[in-house]
Amino acid sequence: MSRPTLTVLAPSTEELQQGKATLMCLANKGFPSDWSLAWKVDGSSSSSSSSWEESRSPGVLEKDAHYSWSSTLRLPADQWRKARSVTCDVRPTLTVLAPSTEELQQGKATLMCLANKGFPSDWSLAWKVDGSSSSSSSSWEESRSPGVLEKDAHYSWSSTLRLPADQWRKARSVTCEATQGSQTPLSETLRRDQCSQS
Repeated sequence: MSRPTLTVLAPSTEELQQGKATLMCLANKGFPSDWSLAWKVDGSSSSSSSSWEESRSPGVLEKDAHYSWSSTLRLPADQWRKARSVTCDVRPTLTVLAPSTEELQQGKATLMCLANKGFPSDWSLAWKVDGSSSSSSSSWEESRSPGVLEKDAHYSWSSTLRLPADQWRKARSVTCEATQGSQTPLSETLRRDQCSQS
């Protein structure tokens, strides 16, 4: 895996005169192609304003087998002029792993949420079972691994949720949610009916 190089391009003077501002975040030489890009204006994520609009281009495979792509943020020119900083960040990819059949036969269920290629390292992972947070049940136990700094300067880490097997069997879905500052939360849901275990 290879971390892309990020470059943020400011809006043009001509566009600002029309009352609009379009910023572009260029992601060059990343691998694989499923990195997520997220925008912040003065620390607030783009989802916090209905007047901002985000879009992403598909990844382009370069000759060196790496991908390049871009994300665009559109906002009113007056908001751009008031802004002190605009940041383009890379978000982690989440994967939720179901408990093993052997473990369920012992009356326990351990789920793991893998967070790969996030930056910075202070993303929090939280669990929900059928929409309820893990703190709502005393029989559930959560733990998190420390972040591991990869060679590409991104972090990977995991969170584990342990619960009784009967509660896992009753559950319809389990969700792992990643949050960082005021960014829009990321989530990945595992539906129990998609799992082969009983």
